[in-house]
Amino acid sequence: MTHRTKGLNLFGNYGYTLRKTYDQLTTERQGAEAAGSYRQSSYQPRIANVQTFRVGADYSLPRRQTVGLLLNGYTNRTSVDGQNQTEASSGTSVQTTNNARRLTDSYAANINYKALLDTLGQELTADVDYSRYQSDSYGRLVNEVAAGSLRRTEQLQNDQLTDISLRSGKVDYRRPVRAGLKVAMGAKASQATIGSVVALSGGAVARNDDFRYTESIRAGYLQAEGKVAGVDWQGGLRGEWTNTAAVSRADGRTVARSYGQLFPSLSLDRVVYKAVGLNLAYSRRIDRPSYQDLNPSIVYLDPYTSQRGNPFLKPQFTNDYKLALTYQKQPFLMLGYSRTQDAISLVTATEDSAVYSTTANLDHLERYSATVNVPLNLGKRMTGYAGVNVFHNQYLSQYLGSTYRNGRTAATFYAQSNTKLPHGFTFEVSGYYQTAGVNGLINFQGFGALNLGLQKTLLNERATFRLSLNDALFSAKQRGTVRYQDLDVRFLSYGESRQLRASFSYRLGNAQMKAARKRATGIEEERGRVKTDKE
Repeated sequence: MTHRTKGLNLFGNYGYTLRKTYDQLTTERQGAEAAGSYRQSSYQPRIANVQTFRVGADYSLPRRQTVGLLLNGYTNRTSVDGQNQTEASSGTSVQTTNNARRLTDSYAANINYKALLDTLGQELTADVDYSRYQSDSYGRLVNEVAAGSLRRTEQLQNDQLTDISLRSGKVDYRRPVRAGLKVAMGAKASQATIGSVVALSGGAVARNDDFRYTESIRAGYLQAEGKVAGVDWQGGLRGEWTNTAAVSRADGRTVARSYGQLFPSLSLDRVVYKAVGLNLAYSRRIDRPSYQDLNPSIVYLDPYTSQRGNPFLKPQFTNDYKLALTYQKQPFLMLGYSRTQDAISLVTATEDSAVYSTTANLDHLERYSATVNVPLNLGKRMTGYAGVNVFHNQYLSQYLGSTYRNGRTAATFYAQSNTKLPHGFTFEVSGYYQTAGVNGLINFQGFGALNLGLQKTLLNERATFRLSLNDALFSAKQRGTVRYQDLDVRFLSYGESRQLRASFSYRLGNAQMKAARKRATGIEEERGRVKTDKE
C-alpha cells in the first residue's frame, strides 16, 4: 500500500507464506576402508511459516532534498522431520530420524538522505544501515543401528545458535564536470559480527564450539565516464582495507587477517555500424564467503554423512575480461575469460568411515566462455529471446595432500517468449538446459527445466489472473559424481521444483499515483552474504 501527500510518501507491504515441501538426496559411495560401499537415502520434508514486511517513508525537504526511512523484516518458523536410511555392504544398516525446529528472525533499518544540488545532475546521497539476523536450530536425532543380530539405539542432540549483526555507513557524490564527462566518488565503512554456539552430543559424534568472527571493511571509490573520439568509456578504481578475526574454541586457534586491495575497472563502447557496436571491458572483483559458510556448524544426516562450515575460508579474487558485439547497446555475441584465485567451492572429504561436505578455497579457477543471444520477435504478437553460453572451467589446486586438476567444457541453453493471444490472454514459455560440466570437485550431469504461464488482464486492466507451471517435466534434478583420491561418490538431489500456481491481483485506489521511490540500501552486499533458511 502507498499513501502520498505533497511532501510525504508512506508505503509498505506484508506477506505470509505457509509452505509444505521436501528435499530428496540419494548417494552411493565406495569406502576406502574394509566396510566397503554405502547406499544412503535421505528424505527431508519441512513445513515453513514465513512472514515478511517492508515499511518506509520519504519526506521532501526544501531545496530538492529528501530523507527516507526504510524498515524490513523476515521471520521463519520451520519444522523438519527427516528420515535417512543407510545400508553398508558389510551388513550394517542405520535408520535415522531427525526432528528439527528452526526459529529465524531478521530485521534491517535504513536511513537515506538525497540532495539534488543543481538541475544539471549534481547529486549527494548518504545511507546508514543496521541489520540483525538470528537463527536458532534445535535438533533431536535417533539412530537405529543394526549389525547382524546386534541392535542398538543412539540419541543425539544438535543445537546451534547463530547471531549475525551488520552495520554500514556510506556516502556517494555524482557530478557532471562538462559535456561528455561525469564523475562519481564515495566512501563506505561496514562491520559484521558473528556469534555461533554449536552443541552436538550423543553417539560417537560430539562437537561443542563457541565461534566468534568479526569483519571490518573500509572502502572508497572514484569513477568517471565520458566520450572521446566516438568511444564511450567508463573507468573506476575502488580501494578496500579489510580486517578480520576468527576464533574457534573447538579448533583452539585464532586466525586474524589484514589486507588492502585495489579493484580497477574499464569499459569501452564504440559504434561499428548503425546500431551495431563493440564493447571491451575489464574488471577485478572480490567475492567474500557467506557468513553461514564461515560458521563451523554441522548439518547431521546420519553417522556417515554430514555438512560442515569452515571458519577459516578466504575471499576469492577474480580478474574478468570481456569482448562483445552489441545491437542497440545489448550484447548478442560475447567472449569472456576470467581467472579466480582461492575459488570458493563446495568440496568433499572423509573422516574415518564418514564423508562430509564443506566449503573450501581451491587455488585457481580459469573460465573461458562464449555467449550468443538472439531475439525471438515475430511481429507484434510474439517477443522474446534465446541464447547459449558455452564455457570451459579449469581447476588447479592442492587439496587433501595432492594436486587436483580438472577441466570440462559445458553449455547452457536458455529461451523465453511471450505471445499475445486473443481476448487479452498472454502465453509465456521459458526454460533452460545445462549440459554436463564441473563445479569444484563435482562432475555433474545435464539438467534443465521448462516453465509455462498463462496470464489475462481483467476489470479495465486493474486485475490480473495468472496460472503458471514451473519445471513442467520435473527435470531440474541434480546428478553428479565426486572421484578424487579415496573419494568415490555418486549422488542424486532434487526438491519439489514442479509447482502449479494460480494468482489473482487487483490494484486498488488511484491507479495514476506515482509509485514509491525505488532505491537500494547501503548494506545490500552484506545482507546478500546471509543465507536465509529454505522455505
